[in-house]
Amino acid sequence: MQNVLDQPQLWNTVLGVIASASGFTLLALSLFRKKGVDIALLAFGATSFLYGLRILIGIQLSMFISEEPPRILLYVIAFITYIIPFTLSAFLYNLFGRGWKDSFLWVLRVTVLFSVTGIVSDLFLSEPFSLSVVNNVLVILW
Repeated sequence: MQNVLDQPQLWNTVLGVIASASGFTLLALSLFRKKGVDIALLAFGATSFLYGLRILIGIQLSMFISEEPPRILLYVIAFITYIIPFTLSAFLYNLFGRGWKDSFLWVLRVTVLFSVTGIVSDLFLSEPFSLSVVNNVLVILW
C-alpha cells in the first residue's frame, strides 16, 4: 500500500480545494460587509479562488494524459493564469497604496494590460498560453 504522503495528486487536490474554498469565502465576506465592499479582501479572495480553481482544473487535465485534453480546459487555465497577476496586484495596491513613485499603481496597470492582451492573444491566435513566456517573466519581475 502506498503512503498517503507520496501522492502528489491528492495533495494538489487538497491545496486546490482549500485555496478555492477560502477564496470563495473571502469573496463572499468582502461583498456582504455592512461597511461596503472591501476591495483588498475582494482581490485577495479572487486571487485565492482563481489559484485553487486553476489547480483543480489542472488535476482534471492530468486525467487526459493518454489523450488530448479538451481545448476549452486549456483556454480556461490560460485565462486564469493571465488574470491571477492582476488580482494579486490589485490586492497589493489596495493594501499598500500607490507605492514609491506610484510603483504599485504602474504594476497594477501593466498587469491589467497584460491580462487583457494575453486573453485576446490566445483567442486571436487560437493558441492557449500564447504569452506564457511573457507571463513567466512578468511574474518573476513582480
